[in-house]
Amino acid sequence: RKAYAEALRLTQKLPEDLALETAVSLRRPVQLNLALVCLRLDPTQPMRALELCEEVLDAEPENPKATYRKAKALLELGEEKEAEFEFVRACKLMAKDATVRKDLEA
Repeated sequence: RKAYAEALRLTQKLPEDLALETAVSLRRPVQLNLALVCLRLDPTQPMRALELCEEVLDAEPENPKATYRKAKALLELGEEKEAEFEFVRACKLMAKDATVRKDLEA
């Protein structure tokens, strides 16, 4: 978790001559990986995972990983109806992913 948090911090201090689009594209995978770490920690940190996913979704509303991990975070927070809505969205975005479908049916 510390490594991803540090990577995220570093992506906030990228050189000014680096194109904004490049900086954002470097930051998104780090945010999504950190969200996954937050969901796998013991104890989990679903609120932080949710925040990270929503940051990604603000910039890229159809991001399948962010949608799926947001659903997982909402489920951890006890927000079943919202989680189900996001799982359905994730299924549509990742139609071939059996794990997403399995989580929706659980």
